[in-house]
Amino acid sequence: QSTWGNSGHPGGKVFSRAKVPGVDPSTLQVGAIVTLGGFTYFLKEVDERTQKFMETGESIDNVTESAQQLILRLRDAVNVKWSRTTEAYRHYNINKKGIGLDDLANMFRECEIKVPDKEVLMRVMDALDQDRDGVLSLQEFVDHLLKQTLSYSRMPVAQNEAAVRSYQEVREEQNRKEEADRVLKLFISKLEARRVFIVDTFRIISDRSVDGLIGVEAFKEGVQNKLGLALKPSELDALVYRFFYIPGLNDY
Repeated sequence: QSTWGNSGHPGGKVFSRAKVPGVDPSTLQVGAIVTLGGFTYFLKEVDERTQKFMETGESIDNVTESAQQLILRLRDAVNVKWSRTTEAYRHYNINKKGIGLDDLANMFRECEIKVPDKEVLMRVMDALDQDRDGVLSLQEFVDHLLKQTLSYSRMPVAQNEAAVRSYQEVREEQNRKEEADRVLKLFISKLEARRVFIVDTFRIISDRSVDGLIGVEAFKEGVQNKLGLALKPSELDALVYRFFYIPGLNDY
């Protein structure tokens, strides 16, 4: 239900949408005087959706159905557009305080999905905002919009999914590990005298992240620009491999 200022009701809301016993719908016409929830109202106008309901008897619950359909379409669009969940959330979380109603409307616009009106948009928000704080947290964005699981742990690859690899593939991976170990030693030697500096640098990067995690691009930015290490691109890639590689995952 929309919030109306100076309505004389706490929170600006009269009552949530619900069936009211003892009321004949045929009497709810423009110009009628009705009593609902202990208050008397003069009906001076009707919106298009309610008018349609009065004329055809089509259930207003279709608003809820429309909201669920929009959530499904938005879920598909966001999953196609973004490969990384946290990057998608950061993009739509414009004010860094959670995805609000305006951010949600912007999300629909970017995904080229038309929302009929603000009431339907609010229904979508109500369905996703489980703690009713008016914004979508990262957890709500992942759990209720994308229907994924937000995991902070590295999951091992199932044994039955392990592929038989050739000798060349095994040797290439071994070489990458050896190079990564070499660059890690170089990385440590360069920073041996600046331990406090490196800790503070990555703590700042972590604090600026929505989920407190440091992604690949943020890590590379920190190493090259914040710490000022003159690493070759191949050495930086090896360092990323050393810290971020998960066996069985190509996109790390």
